[in-house]
Amino acid sequence: MMIRECVLSGAGARRLHQSTEFDSVKGWQAMARRVTDSHQRGEFPQALTVPVAIRSCYLRDVYFNPEKVMLLTDPLYWDKLPPEELERDVYTIAFPSQSERAMVLIWDDGSVSEFKGETLPPEYLRTAGIHDQSREPVGFLTRAEGEREAELINFVGALDSRWHLLGEGENCRGQVTQYGQLVREGRDFFPWIRLDRPFDHLLSLSQWEGVSLESYIGLMGRKLGAQLKKLHSNNYYNVGYRRGHGFKGILSFCHIGNIEAHGNLLDLAFKNGEETIRLFEEKESHGRSVEERYLFSAFLDIHRIFGGIYLTRDSFIWGADEGLVSREWDPVFFDLFLKSFAGAYFGDDPKATDKFAANWRAPDKLMPLLARQY
Repeated sequence: MMIRECVLSGAGARRLHQSTEFDSVKGWQAMARRVTDSHQRGEFPQALTVPVAIRSCYLRDVYFNPEKVMLLTDPLYWDKLPPEELERDVYTIAFPSQSERAMVLIWDDGSVSEFKGETLPPEYLRTAGIHDQSREPVGFLTRAEGEREAELINFVGALDSRWHLLGEGENCRGQVTQYGQLVREGRDFFPWIRLDRPFDHLLSLSQWEGVSLESYIGLMGRKLGAQLKKLHSNNYYNVGYRRGHGFKGILSFCHIGNIEAHGNLLDLAFKNGEETIRLFEEKESHGRSVEERYLFSAFLDIHRIFGGIYLTRDSFIWGADEGLVSREWDPVFFDLFLKSFAGAYFGDDPKATDKFAANWRAPDKLMPLLARQY
């Protein structure tokens, strides 16, 4: 593949048609052209439809290392490289993600490589704060986090991923931390847009890709259902323990901000079966069997996607602050996504799909349905 400097040819499709697959090449061509045109005119692209949600939709000068497949994102890192090494790298322009911890390169064939983790010198670990959600140094990707995600992305198989170690240093807590960069790449991959964005962004993306909205939502639901089913079938669950803000308990971190606009699961931190059981033994006293713990964890992941936060204490506590149900989707498309997800998750069993659509909020009804899958 040959990388281009920031502009892809083509205006993108405007004609809608029924399709059995995404066409991310058209989507990326349309977005790349609009963003870079605005950049060249010196305008911040606030008039764009989908990228308007991207607070950091300016472009960044970077160097790409083709040998290591690594993106050198910061001049502080470049300055420390020998001149002959920097000369072998390719200067180009990248699109930053919303968090600005990741940079995106678009290839000639429409595939995308996303590089997560800034290439900062190790001495900057000491002054980097701790991110509220990830509990990792701001801007850095630690080895434990990066290696776990690369392993899980490759296990799911929809995208390719690699992890590169950059260095180590002492963080602000005085702990020695190894950090590096994660590469996520593939087709039908639009990492800017996640399911926590307004529904209009999905509409724009489907138009750019030349796919009817009905087809787009259905394909997205099936892809997500298939990926989560593969993880759950192999005893991987995205559960953890949270304490604070008036509650404590086990909950899922499988929220819609970690689901890409084609249904790909990202930012994966799923625990394996042994880690899941240990979590319940340490943090929960309900006396559930091993099977019940697995089924309950699967329920937590599913409910977090559709309904928001669900956690346990001595009784159930519900929330709908971060689920699709709170995102004001048209009910027709919400139902389509729900049933498309269920079709892939439950093996296209019509009865199971209908039961899931009717009972996804209720653990006492959904968990027996899950039990028949494993």
